[in-house]
Order: sequence, then C-alpha cells, then structure tokens
Amino acid sequence: RGWALADGIDPPENMRRALINHYSIVEFWKSWHSSFNRWLVAYIYIPVGGRDRRVTATFLVFCFVAYWHDVSPALIAWGL
Repeated sequence: RGWALADGIDPPENMRRALINHYSIVEFWKSWHSSFNRWLVAYIYIPVGGRDRRVTATFLVFCFVAYWHDVSPALIAWGL
C-alpha cells in the first residue's frame, strides 16, 4: 500500500479492522486480502468468462493463486 501511495495510487485497504474486532467468520473473510480478491475477479475471473464459464474461471483463478504462493507439492496436495 505504501508504494502505491508513493506513486499516487490510492488502493483499497485490506483488513479495515484488527483481527480481534471481527465478530464473525463472514466479516473476517470479506476483508481478508480484499484488494487481491478484487484484482483476481477483475483481471482473471471476469475476462475468462465469469459466471458463464464458472468452472474454468475458478480453476484459472486457483491456478494463479497457487503460482502466486509459490507452487509446491504440499500446496497441490492440499488443493486436491
């Protein structure tokens, strides 16, 4: 976020509240990596087909996230 602000870009905040201030799992999950999730939807999920090609789009998003987190055999095993 700091680098983006230095470049004049105001990105959305992730985790608007502290972890202890989330009163439900749903609220916690909505704010966890919120800007990353928005980016995935805008630049991968929707261009691939979104709801019309849900399985393909979801698979490609998961592949990208696996690559982002440095794919390892343990990550592949967890995903299966």
